[in-house]
Amino acid sequence: MDNLILPLGQHGLDPLPDIDPIRSLLHSLWSDTFWICDRVASIVAAGTDLPEVRRELAYLRGDTDDALQNAARLIELLFAGYAVDLEKRIRRGTSPPYFRAGVSMARHDIQALGQHRLDPPSNVDAVRFFLNASKTHLIHLNEHRVAFQKMWESDPVSSTGELAEVQRLAEQTRHHVARLTEVLLAGGRIDLAKIGPARDTLRLFRPAA
Repeated sequence: MDNLILPLGQHGLDPLPDIDPIRSLLHSLWSDTFWICDRVASIVAAGTDLPEVRRELAYLRGDTDDALQNAARLIELLFAGYAVDLEKRIRRGTSPPYFRAGVSMARHDIQALGQHRLDPPSNVDAVRFFLNASKTHLIHLNEHRVAFQKMWESDPVSSTGELAEVQRLAEQTRHHVARLTEVLLAGGRIDLAKIGPARDTLRLFRPAA
């Protein structure tokens, strides 16, 4: 599958050469998950306002698609050996808590592996673990979004369970992306000597419906 991976600089999500591609993708992915949570909260708040729910569902679909695309490119680059390059700049942004005013958080603010509640056992590759968790949550979130959208107009009462699952998965995605960001900012890299999904398994995504 190597011939299907575009070299750095040739993909539509790749930044300019003087910008760190890993932090750029992490920043975009974090922003996507922030907006996903915001969209879901808006859907919950909209209640029976059909036009508002439809509008926020459309936004949610777009944000989820963007997150999946950013995650896919991040997986490709990390398996290609790229890591956070603190010598390069990142796009300015204010998405809390990792990119205040365009600056990465300090390494001493990051909990060491094994100290965070989401961390896997020491024999598991943390980078692949959090990549897989983030991707899986996004895929399941999208599946439940589709189910909610199909049910909502005909049976809004029964659809509340699907919406609750969308909300849970949105929060789980945000937490796992946040911890992935910390691990990579602390210098974490893919360790193939440890347990974790293979590259081709991680690269498998289902298209959003």
